[in-house]
Amino acid sequence: MKKVLLITLAIMIISFTLYAQNAMNHEMNKSKPGDKQMEMKNHDMMGMHKDMMKELNLTKEQQKKIDAMQVAHKKFMNTKQAEMKNLQIDKKNAMKAEEFNKVKQINKSIADLELEISNKQADHHQAMLKELTPEQKEKMQNMRPMGKPGMKKEMMQNRNMKEPCMGNCD
Repeated sequence: MKKVLLITLAIMIISFTLYAQNAMNHEMNKSKPGDKQMEMKNHDMMGMHKDMMKELNLTKEQQKKIDAMQVAHKKFMNTKQAEMKNLQIDKKNAMKAEEFNKVKQINKSIADLELEISNKQADHHQAMLKELTPEQKEKMQNMRPMGKPGMKKEMMQNRNMKEPCMGNCD
């Protein structure tokens, strides 16, 4: 009877250890939901950007300036996204080490970085609009799906996505 009990206990311990190890590996390897959303958003925006630029009938000079702006903006965003990932790693390590004052400092750095990114995106959009004629601006406003009521929901349904939940969700 003791042998059966010991064998059962040993199997349970080994199973638990393997399960915990598998869960840790899965946790380390999985990407954050925001990462995939950001990649998808960037991919969608690039395709939408190219389509818009075609529709606006830009001059070669306009296209050249806007392309240069896009390249600079992509480089900026790559750098800032890498900084954000590094801050998230630092935050996770500080949490594990129970260094909560450091976590708060990192949270502030993350918020500052998010603000910097948002402001840079607004500046980039403003700079691009300065290159357009009034007719092109009007055409662009009519083409922007996020500006039209219900278009965001429609686009997400077409991609079989759900809108992010911001409160009580079923």
